[in-house]
Amino acid sequence: MKRKILVPIAKGTEEMEFTIIADMLRRAGAEVTVAGDKDIIVCSRGIKILPDVLIDNLDIEETWDAIVIPGGLGGTENLTQNEHFIDILEKHITEGRYYGAICAAPMIFSDHKFIPQDAKITSHPSVKAKIFKGEYIENLPSVISGKLITSRGAGTAFDFALLLIETLFSKEKADEIAAAIVYKR
Repeated sequence: MKRKILVPIAKGTEEMEFTIIADMLRRAGAEVTVAGDKDIIVCSRGIKILPDVLIDNLDIEETWDAIVIPGGLGGTENLTQNEHFIDILEKHITEGRYYGAICAAPMIFSDHKFIPQDAKITSHPSVKAKIFKGEYIENLPSVISGKLITSRGAGTAFDFALLLIETLFSKEKADEIAAAIVYKR
């Protein structure tokens, strides 16, 4: 089963989180589209990434099975201010599709009121105070709550990616990918 995933990035995105998410989803067989706000994205530690497409060139009518946002405070701030991306994200969520974020990126959902009141959510501890809705979970690396999937930071990126794979594909596929990279779940 082919899944289409959108992974948006912007200047200041956390490169470890981006790479682990995109790589693991591709290993699972997903068609991952990396959309950037510029032709070359300079990440939080200076690593440069070439996106597949510019966010401004995305068709708002296109659909994905999930939109997954890597963290990094700078990237989060840049994406939250990108009106075209926010319009795409809002349409995606309204249509009842999966959406996820790690580290600082759950702030995008909070800033734009995309967190259901009864949702369970997590993030990097440094941005906890900026998450205004839902029940904040501190003791798990990643949390799924309906169609919302969140995680805490770079150190939980593998857990997050495997939860995405389990949710979008199957537990067997997640176990297969974990075994292939010698990751103990």
